Amino acid sequence: MSDIAIGQAEPRSPFRRGAVVLLIAAGVLGFLLLMVFAAYAPERRGLDNGRANALSNSAVGFRGLFRLAEATGRAPVLVRNDRQWDGDGLLILTPESGYTSLGESTNRGRPTLVVFPKWQVEPLDERGGWASTPGPLNARDPETVLFPAIRYDIERRVTNGETLAVAGLSQDIRFDAPPMLQVLVNDRFASDDDADEDGERPRARRDARDRVFEPLITDGRGGIVLGRIGHLFVLSDPDLINNIGMRDAANARAALALLDILQADGSKGRQDATGRIMFDVTRNGFAVTASPLRLLFEPPLLAMTLCLFVLMAMVGLRALAPFGEPVARARALPFGKAALADSSAAMMRKAGRTHRLGMRYADAIRLQARRMFAIPAHIRGDTLDARLDRMNRRNDFTALAARAAAADNDTELLSAARALDDWKREKTS
Repeated sequence: MSDIAIGQAEPRSPFRRGAVVLLIAAGVLGFLLLMVFAAYAPERRGLDNGRANALSNSAVGFRGLFRLAEATGRAPVLVRNDRQWDGDGLLILTPESGYTSLGESTNRGRPTLVVFPKWQVEPLDERGGWASTPGPLNARDPETVLFPAIRYDIERRVTNGETLAVAGLSQDIRFDAPPMLQVLVNDRFASDDDADEDGERPRARRDARDRVFEPLITDGRGGIVLGRIGHLFVLSDPDLINNIGMRDAANARAALALLDILQADGSKGRQDATGRIMFDVTRNGFAVTASPLRLLFEPPLLAMTLCLFVLMAMVGLRALAPFGEPVARARALPFGKAALADSSAAMMRKAGRTHRLGMRYADAIRLQARRMFAIPAHIRGDTLDARLDRMNRRNDFTALAARAAAADNDTELLSAARALDDWKREKTS
């Protein structure tokens, strides 16, 4: 049967080719943007959060120091994954609470700076990136940053903005003390709190050499502001390098010089510095795990992704610009009597019944002979065949019709049909 409606024009598309191209282009572009945003959206999470970390622009954040280091060519890096700790250079940790676990980050064998927390922070929901500081944290909070390995006390002292004392560092580092300075005192290892073999309390320290941290910056009254033990540096007061401290140009210069010296593992000058300056935000809750989708947009898989996009574009262009006009499908059953006869013959041929058509062909010749010779209609059957036989004594019509009816295959049928056709031609020629 035909699948094309008879007498109905071919339907036309309601959209023009240009409109279809725009729709497809918009869909592809939207899909690509969705993939890119899904790959890199986790990195944008937490920006300008108002807390005490390198992503924050609030007063207690460290975004100012990060941007200053970036602007002066130091190329700082935001650490969003623990695997980045293995790199060379200075790692800066800014725990927002003393109860934040630092893990193995302080045992990496490379310079590491731990900045103690100081302020209570309450982000303002109505103003993104803003925060309020109701007051300082309880002193016991920063005392637990390095607990239980190292124990110490935290004191907060009122100052008049005097310059802090520097020992063992470059004299270019000159910090002015904030109005309320947080210092570290009475530092000791955990084993110092244990009783001795006689069950007595541990002996008192005899001099400053018994201290755990080597004082690098002090308040001049025994309080440590910046201390060192091996590759580990601790900064007791974050107001020296956070966004509050960056308001003062002298403090900002001193902060950059301090980073250079710590990056060189405490040596005198920046020329000994190696590696990068890394600001960790994983311990602030902004870690980003590895994403297979992100790998598609970064080397070395970026080249493969671009090749796939080019291949898709070529396939799309090929689909939009085919070679030549599209060829319309022909009808399954064409119009006309000849087509009907051909279709019927094809069906008989496929069914293997063509040799059974001999009697029908003989009837057709008999009907044509009646009309040509004007034989009355009341003469039928054997009487009609006898009369046709008398017209040609050599070839009896009855014998030819019987031969056609008795054909067992297409060859015999074709021979009998030719004989009947010759008989008709002899009578009409």
